[in-house]
Amino acid sequence: MNTESKPIWILVANSAQARVFKTQDSTAPWHEIADFSHSEARLHERDLDTDVSGRNRTPLGGGHVFDEIISPKEQENIYFANQIAHYLHDALNQNQFGLLYVVSAPEFLGQLRQLFGEQLQKQVVLSVDKNLVTDSVQNIRAHLPLALGK
Repeated sequence: MNTESKPIWILVANSAQARVFKTQDSTAPWHEIADFSHSEARLHERDLDTDVSGRNRTPLGGGHVFDEIISPKEQENIYFANQIAHYLHDALNQNQFGLLYVVSAPEFLGQLRQLFGEQLQKQVVLSVDKNLVTDSVQNIRAHLPLALGK
């Protein structure tokens, strides 16, 4: 797949918010194209209402039981990571981007990587384990290589 002419996407995320930017190259401006919010991530463990303990519902309605019981907070994190991964998979399948940079809070980055799958993971140029989701574009950009897409 030729990624030269396709936009570059930058995902900036943590367990409560995710922002997606696109640009054409290192010198082009960034445009925010998506903003996801997951308010459940801000709740205390005791305030989360879950279904059956140890069960995770995916955004597509499916679900599976985990071998070990996970906390309601972690269930919510997995659910949100799943939403983001599905959004990116769909966009990739529609050829909306060629390369992907991921900037994510360390604890959330692992969950994203597990859900990206092989096809999406091939598009990831660089992962940065920093929580910059509320930072300015300029500060986020400062944590990435000068030459995007190279």
